[in-house]
Amino acid sequence: MGAMVEFNFVLKLKEELNRKEFAAGKTLRFQKSGSRIYPIDVPMLLADRDWNLVGVIKVKDFVTNSNETKGSYEVVKVFDDNTAKVFTENYSKKYIK
Repeated sequence: MGAMVEFNFVLKLKEELNRKEFAAGKTLRFQKSGSRIYPIDVPMLLADRDWNLVGVIKVKDFVTNSNETKGSYEVVKVFDDNTAKVFTENYSKKYIK
């Protein structure tokens, strides 16, 4: 018997992204179902609930158990609409089926 754990290198939000709060330098909270592991202080992509890539973040901390993972992330860069579209299209072609 073992533990089911996901290693995630993109943070995908399950809730609607609050664009007013989403700005470079801001620290925001996240909550995910299941047990997940994220790299700490490593730039990674942030996706909204529809897999649109919206920026670059760094996970600052997280706590996980078998039912959920909670943590915080710092916004490093917010993509403008054109950059978000290009990143999303390229990422989708390679990684999302």
